[in-house]
Amino acid sequence: MKVPRQILQELQANLSREEIGDLLRLLNRYPYRVDVRWDKVEPMLIRKYERLGCKLGDATVAAHVEAMGVEVLVSENRDFLEEIKGLPFRVLRAEDVLQELGEAK
Repeated sequence: MKVPRQILQELQANLSREEIGDLLRLLNRYPYRVDVRWDKVEPMLIRKYERLGCKLGDATVAAHVEAMGVEVLVSENRDFLEEIKGLPFRVLRAEDVLQELGEAK
């Protein structure tokens, strides 16, 4: 699992202190399975997503996901990047990911 800087910043802005603590404890339990990156992304990649119609926060998330080569972004935000076609990654809800993983067994 890859976790880019912008995702962590978005989570910190939207989760309670207790939820962030739970998340960090969970990430620390699996240091070999979780790749947390604090790198900044190239501004021109962010601008690419802004030109496609993303708000700045969404554009920054999308840029980080693309830069890290992430294939699937898990988001419960139904509208996240929905209007953008031809993304280099898929956006799925957690339920859909779990369903796909179940089918893969």
